[in-house]
Amino acid sequence: MDYLGTKSSNQQERLAEALDEYLCAVESGESIDMSELLIRYPDLSETLQEYLPSLAWLRAGFADLNDLDAPAWTTDFTSPPRRLGDYELLRQIGRGGMGVVYEAQQQSLDRRVALKILPFASMLDRKQILRFQNEARAAAQLQHPNIVPIHGVGSDQGVHFYAMQLINGQSLRQVLENRSLADEQKATSKPESVHQSINTDAISDATSQSAYGKHVHGIRDTRAMTQLVVQAADALQTAHECGIIHRDIKPSNLLIDENRKLWITDFGLASSSMDDGVTATGDIIGTLPYMSPEQASGQSTLVDHRTDVYSLGVTLYELLTNCRPFEGTNHNDVLRQIESGECKGVRHWTPSIPKDLENVVAKAMATDREERYASAREMADDLERFHQGIPTVARPPSTAQRITKWARRHQTSVLAAIAVAMLSIASLTTGIIVLYQERAETAAALATSQANENLAEQRLVLAKRNLEEARSAVDTLGTRAAELLSHVPRTEFARRNLLESVLHYHERLLIQQNDSPQLRTDKAMTHAKMGAINEQLGDDQRASEQYEIACQLFTELLDMAEDNDQYGREAARLATCLNNHALVIARLGRTDDAKARIAKAIKTLQTLITETPEQSDLQRSLATSWNNLGIIQADHDTAAARECYRSAIKILEQPASAAQDNSERLLTLATVFRNLSLLVKADHLEEAIRWSQESMKLYEKLVESEPTDLEYKAHLANSYSGLTSLLSKRPMENMDKLLETYADAEQTQRELIQREPFRIDRRRELAITLNNRGLMETRLQRFEAAEKSLQSAITTQEQILEEVPGDLTGTSQLGGMHNNLGMVYQLQGQDKRAAESYLSGIHLLQIAYTNAPDVQRFRNHLSRTLYNYGRVLRQQGSMNQAAQTAIRRRKLWPNNAKQLIRVSEEIAEAIQFMPGQRRSRYQREINETLRLAINAGWKPDETIMATTVYEVMHTEPVFRRHVHQLERHPVPNENTIASEEEP
Repeated sequence: MDYLGTKSSNQQERLAEALDEYLCAVESGESIDMSELLIRYPDLSETLQEYLPSLAWLRAGFADLNDLDAPAWTTDFTSPPRRLGDYELLRQIGRGGMGVVYEAQQQSLDRRVALKILPFASMLDRKQILRFQNEARAAAQLQHPNIVPIHGVGSDQGVHFYAMQLINGQSLRQVLENRSLADEQKATSKPESVHQSINTDAISDATSQSAYGKHVHGIRDTRAMTQLVVQAADALQTAHECGIIHRDIKPSNLLIDENRKLWITDFGLASSSMDDGVTATGDIIGTLPYMSPEQASGQSTLVDHRTDVYSLGVTLYELLTNCRPFEGTNHNDVLRQIESGECKGVRHWTPSIPKDLENVVAKAMATDREERYASAREMADDLERFHQGIPTVARPPSTAQRITKWARRHQTSVLAAIAVAMLSIASLTTGIIVLYQERAETAAALATSQANENLAEQRLVLAKRNLEEARSAVDTLGTRAAELLSHVPRTEFARRNLLESVLHYHERLLIQQNDSPQLRTDKAMTHAKMGAINEQLGDDQRASEQYEIACQLFTELLDMAEDNDQYGREAARLATCLNNHALVIARLGRTDDAKARIAKAIKTLQTLITETPEQSDLQRSLATSWNNLGIIQADHDTAAARECYRSAIKILEQPASAAQDNSERLLTLATVFRNLSLLVKADHLEEAIRWSQESMKLYEKLVESEPTDLEYKAHLANSYSGLTSLLSKRPMENMDKLLETYADAEQTQRELIQREPFRIDRRRELAITLNNRGLMETRLQRFEAAEKSLQSAITTQEQILEEVPGDLTGTSQLGGMHNNLGMVYQLQGQDKRAAESYLSGIHLLQIAYTNAPDVQRFRNHLSRTLYNYGRVLRQQGSMNQAAQTAIRRRKLWPNNAKQLIRVSEEIAEAIQFMPGQRRSRYQREINETLRLAINAGWKPDETIMATTVYEVMHTEPVFRRHVHQLERHPVPNENTIASEEEP
């Protein structure tokens, strides 16, 4: 019986005092009158009589861990039995922080088992009891040949225990220690840095080294060690798929039996998706040398399956080198090393280890969890590649990654350097202004006093030269440094601050030098770069402000141009800035402004090209402008958008352009092909497939020419995803093959996210791929897989919107994903969950539409989701809500006859079984809807009277007047699944 759970907090405190008094007396050798103790705590007598015999027995057990026959503590109680429930205890074989493990005989089945018992010190700690129970529950639900199975769980005489399979063998910790001992006896050399244990590894749970068991020797060769890790990774993958994270993977929790088969044990610290809060944020859970950085810092909310991948990487490191990667003189020293990732590669200790294997260990142990293997399965697969002699996915860190890692370890220094740079810019600004003023005054004085105009001119030239050199220094110190820092995560805001300092410099100099076109150009370029950085940060509003200023400055510079060359340079820069600004404000819902800016860019470029037709860069910029205008037109005018794309293709395929088969032209052309495919896919599937295939060929060519270029890889992955979405609509396609293509695209996108975690557009692309796969799985009626894909898409998109709350396109896309998930639930008959998903989608889509009512796709997505929600309401019998939802949809289409007729039918369906007064109200709404439809061009006829849905209106006079007017055109049903992909 759980006595502890029935006691008040005051009683639990007094119980702890009583037991503490008892244990102190026992440990000091004093005798204690038990009856007196029971008299002093009368309300706890029943609980004390339950606990005290067990405590006496367990205390005796802990007194001599290797001898169960050691004499028990002298008490007034009789010696406790060596039996717990169905189990007879034989001998102790191990212990750890979460319990003592005995070899035991299960009487009913006559078999040997390992019996784990919660230690006496934990019995009064409710959290420890919950963790012990959680361990048994977590392990019991896992069925895998490399996870120690649980046979039974129970409690007896107040003692909690569970039984598991007895493994005859050793833990990896014992294997490592035996290997170290053998090395010492042979006096062989070993690394200088011998590890100093911070946390002592517990003896493994379920191993037995009895006379009939065999020790495991000889695990030394690399292949044998990595094969063991593959087994562990495979078992962890199963646990992770069940929502369980081990959180304490280390050598002592990995057992090796006599057949060299690996077993994972001790799920005492495991977390589950079903946990009810045993671990709080800030708890340090795990064994320090094997903890991931997020574990070591107590960030429990960041701990996921990649934590186990990290710990397995540390274990492999130790297997290969016989050293732990992080050593220190104290706890804090080790923590610092773990959080900064400061450790030597495995080849430092053992140069014979292949480079590919070192890369695998490094990837598993990446400090940034996004850079680790995305799953234990991926780690196992990479180790199998190593076994087969195939190049591994894990590669040596790139220059950018090394910079990132260095910057992470020395982030304070990096930020300090930025601060110094900003101070230097400020000092240079002041110094330059003073210098220029002094030079100018000197020149003027000389001109006056010496009447030496030549000398004055020389001094002025010298002053300008000094000014130009200082300006160049500031540009190098500020602007270029900001570009270099673009490879370092979490420095985006520092980069923005650095560029703001450069802007301040330009502004102060312009006060002194209003006639300097170069300074104005520098300032305009800096504002444009600020716009681009704010775009990367997801701050479209601030990006728009910066682009706006840059466009104004470039326009002024265009008016100030002294020759054709300068005019051409500034005009090209203005066109680029107008293009970038247009895309940003289009996302903000300012469609008309966006079109006006691109139209201006097109006109500017066309004028330049007329004067200098040989300029291929101008031709490509013009094609880019037509492409961007097509993107914006696609929301309102499909025909106009198609013409924009065709104009871009015509320019890029001109002989002069095609002759220069450079990467920029190919990238632009591939992008136009892909956007054209997206434009026509709704009505012309085969044409869309052809354009998508042409796009993919160009992206493949680009990746082949530059295999390390991340932008090209991202475009190719997106192209695979888009083409797969189109092919899935063909009835005879191999759907399983297409799903594999989605998986490949997703894997590439996740790898790109690991490399560039600050790039929000990378995560947007992944969310679209997951959404598209979910739609395909829905069509295949693979509802469980579809739900998983769409939930993952929603999670990814929600994380983006947390960082970029004003992204209306992203908000609309998230609403569409909720709609698609609602379809999955509705198709399975889960109407309540479907309605909840539709409502979530409607809320998001309404936000997007309200803020940008001119964007057609926002209205379309909102209308479709309202339609789906109304349908599920009717299925649930919520007719009043269904009718109200239809009326809400009507507001979106005041001048669209087809949509209005469909809305009238939805209202009519909802009022079939309504009482008279309420029905009359909605009959009036139907009449109003039909009136709007007639005004929008609908022509009714007598056939409407034969439509079943309108039977409730046959006696309504206004309805009959509507019917007898003109001829009615047929109305198609609403499309129910949200748009899959945005251009």
